[in-house]
Amino acid sequence: MKSKQELIEENEENEELSEVEEKNHAKTGEKPLSCEQEDLNEIANKSFTCIQCGKGFSFKHQLVLHMRVHTGEKPYTCDQCGKSFTQSSSLKEHMNIHTGEKLYKCSHCDKRFSRLRDVKTHEKIHTGVKPYTCDQCGKSFTLKGHLTEHMRVHT
Repeated sequence: MKSKQELIEENEENEELSEVEEKNHAKTGEKPLSCEQEDLNEIANKSFTCIQCGKGFSFKHQLVLHMRVHTGEKPYTCDQCGKSFTQSSSLKEHMNIHTGEKLYKCSHCDKRFSRLRDVKTHEKIHTGVKPYTCDQCGKSFTLKGHLTEHMRVHT
């Protein structure tokens, strides 16, 4: 694994390259890549690496958001209950709980939910999808928390 200093220098180099490429790209008159093409190129080149855990990102803003995991920064706060979030989209979704708005409907039954992740979890009941499997006995679970709870059986 690269040292912290090597990762910092690499991130800075990649940022500089991106700026140079942008300037040169504009001068060449080349047709810009479509979003799909650009996304594929960026995904292939994870240019920004977290100096804390080594996780790679295609875009600087993704790394900036990720760093909040390590710093604990949660700049978006609900004015009704005080709960804080790392991203504005998470706060927006959270606000549905206070308004009682249930925008997300199960595709298998009429049950509705305030949060997208809750409807996704609920739908696993209908589909039978159990993506979390115990490495020790092979038993599968719908929820990660249920697997974590199950693991106590093996200790």
